[in-house]
Amino acid sequence: MDGTIAELQGFEVKRNGELQLIKIFQASVFEAFLKGTTLEECYNHAATIAAYWLDMLYSHTKYISDKELFELISERRTISRMLSDYEEQKSTSISTAKR
Repeated sequence: MDGTIAELQGFEVKRNGELQLIKIFQASVFEAFLKGTTLEECYNHAATIAAYWLDMLYSHTKYISDKELFELISERRTISRMLSDYEEQKSTSISTAKR
């Protein structure tokens, strides 16, 4: 193992159009898997990360600022082609651009 996320098959790390919260959660969980040397250790590290984010949601994010919360629930996406090239696709960024 060379310590990279490429070793995990079936997972897509780079995703566009998802909430920052999901992107950060996925990156954190994938990184946690790499900390273990056995399957049990990998799952324990991932469970620690998952528990953190679950606590964050259950606490209604009272431990972070409004600005941080907004960053977590925002979608960041840029459109690199003409809007007409995306005619058949649906996403919040395309809807926003059309408006």
